[in-house]
Amino acid sequence: MDENAWLNETSESIEAPHWDSLYKWQEKEKMDPYDCYINLKEWKDVLYPLLPKSLKRLLIVGCGHAPFSVDLIKDRGYDKNNIVNMDFSPTVIKSQKIRHP
Repeated sequence: MDENAWLNETSESIEAPHWDSLYKWQEKEKMDPYDCYINLKEWKDVLYPLLPKSLKRLLIVGCGHAPFSVDLIKDRGYDKNNIVNMDFSPTVIKSQKIRHP
């Protein structure tokens, strides 16, 4: 797949190859991680009242390379071992494992 395939706006933009090519491009450009859809700091007044004060497990689906989990750990005091992040991009998972072992 073309490394800039993510630039094309199509119905494929929800498919794994689209996101993987985007994350590869961002790595190549040495871009800082960011939240694509929701920034925890901007939404915490809405989101925090909905979250328990402590949790047994939290699954974050489509984590991307956002600092969402790290912010929850810092702001809410959640145990990092209780947060599970998943994404279908092997590129972003590898990057997150390096950034947050």
